[in-house]
Amino acid sequence: MLGRALVIGLLAAVCLTANVQGQICGPSELPKQLAGVWEISLCVGDTHAWIRFQNLETGEVHTCGRYRKGFGGITDKSSGMSIWPPAPAGGVLWDMDLLYECGIRSDKRVLRVVRVSNPVVYRGFLNGYHHFGVRMNCITYARDAWFFYTGEYYHLPLIASPDALATQLKNRPLFGGRLAPLGLLHAARWRFH
Repeated sequence: MLGRALVIGLLAAVCLTANVQGQICGPSELPKQLAGVWEISLCVGDTHAWIRFQNLETGEVHTCGRYRKGFGGITDKSSGMSIWPPAPAGGVLWDMDLLYECGIRSDKRVLRVVRVSNPVVYRGFLNGYHHFGVRMNCITYARDAWFFYTGEYYHLPLIASPDALATQLKNRPLFGGRLAPLGLLHAARWRFH
């Protein structure tokens, strides 16, 4: 576990120099809609799941994921300095998951991708506020957001985990999206209006 935390910490430090936009915003500050054509990805890591938006014209990237207040931050163990801030509020946060961009760009995450014109930003249960453990968490938010954008729904066990969602993604035929590593993102040509 310590090795994984060290690797994540190093990736976060490298990601800070990457070209990522945005500022972390809480549920009350989520944008309502994005203008243009965006590729929306369902992303699943070892301990987290989120939605990723990438504008096809500009390359602009944003993310949405559900967090418990105070979670998700990374601190450099040797210096005690914050590498990535913890969640400032409980609920759906905008751009908190830009932390994972290096993993995405290295094809380290499971992705399903769909192309959407002028997407509404999905807020989820309770209008994007709060986090309630294993039944209203990052995994259920990402699953529900994916359903909102594609109509594709994944049943999860009582205790929703990233592993359970990843297994559903791997074992289910494609419907509206495309399972693809980032290098193939632009090959996905699905449209939902």
